[in-house]
Amino acid sequence: PAEHCIDDQQIMGTVSGSCRLSVQLSAYTSYTEVQEEWMSYKSARQLPHSSLKTTSCLPQCTPVLTSVKATTDISALTMHEETVLIHRINMERFAEEADVVIVGGGPAGLSAAIRLKQLAAENDKELRVCLVEKAAQIGAHILSGACLEARALDELFPDWKERGAPLQTKVTGDKFGILTEKHRIPVPILPGLPMNNHGNYIVRLGKFVSWLGEQAEALGVEIYPGYAAAEASDPFMLLDSHLASLLGLYFVVQNVLFHEDGSVKGIATNDVGINKDGSPKSNFERGLELHAKVTIFGEGCHGHLAKQLYKNFNLRENCEPQTYAIGLKESLPKLTFPGGVLVGCSPGFMNVPKIKGTHTAMKSGMLAAESIFKHLTDANLQSSTQALTGNKYEDQKV
Repeated sequence: PAEHCIDDQQIMGTVSGSCRLSVQLSAYTSYTEVQEEWMSYKSARQLPHSSLKTTSCLPQCTPVLTSVKATTDISALTMHEETVLIHRINMERFAEEADVVIVGGGPAGLSAAIRLKQLAAENDKELRVCLVEKAAQIGAHILSGACLEARALDELFPDWKERGAPLQTKVTGDKFGILTEKHRIPVPILPGLPMNNHGNYIVRLGKFVSWLGEQAEALGVEIYPGYAAAEASDPFMLLDSHLASLLGLYFVVQNVLFHEDGSVKGIATNDVGINKDGSPKSNFERGLELHAKVTIFGEGCHGHLAKQLYKNFNLRENCEPQTYAIGLKESLPKLTFPGGVLVGCSPGFMNVPKIKGTHTAMKSGMLAAESIFKHLTDANLQSSTQALTGNKYEDQKV
């Protein structure tokens, strides 16, 4: 009935380019009834195999369809079979303001957060630092790393042993060899060569990063685990329904938030607690926007947000793409841009001859923090979104 319909809230889908569905929503039918009516409609129209994969993202009382009508004017649509166009309901995200937002809770991001709070305490300044991590807990998505060079940690926390850092096993020797089908041929590695690990530590990097997270929280860093960065500005999403079902996601278009002048404004977290069919779970939680004067991107190698930043600000001008198999270290991209910086493996600070990147990632985060802190507290600062040019982070070797 028309009196039960909700204005401007609809789901539209295409089936093999043969029709367009406009589904009105009301607040008293279940999602099961939606599927039943959809199947009945398909059968009556003899439509190809497809299924309604998504519903409107609302709290527990989810409005679903009560009437269906078909039109044929879809000549402008070029979507794949079973593609669903979701018109999101007007649910504004809550926006938080911070001085610095950090994307990625790895060694680089956490070291940057820790160093910022250390500098704020040393200079008696108030600085709000927020860190967003996609894993459910800090350290859960660390991909690799078993041998840690502790130089950056010595600078960040000279008393790391007293703080209980999980570095217990020191390397006392190296053995290298060429493996054949049945044998190992020893290869001598002389002291002083890059592959020599004497004095380094054997670690579980996930456990070490978890410890860094504890130190960051103790200093007052706000950590938001379990969120991936996602776009918040566009109310429409085109998504193959099979892919959406496999991923179990409602909103997967990922992006960075920008000011009108093109500088980085911050990021937005994705919604959580969404069923595969798009309906909200009992633990549904709306994503939020995090706006900052400076945003630090430490997603790891080939992060999706970093790729967009490379394109928007032409950061890879005059440098080669990252590769890790040749044994050569290409020139780094430009690290700073209006409103943000790149740290860690996002720009590619891995030391290939050593096959190590944790200590360089940490150092890059620390240098970025020192430059950002001066940038934020400079009395002559004209704009909080200017690029950090001619600064210690961009100029100093990591």
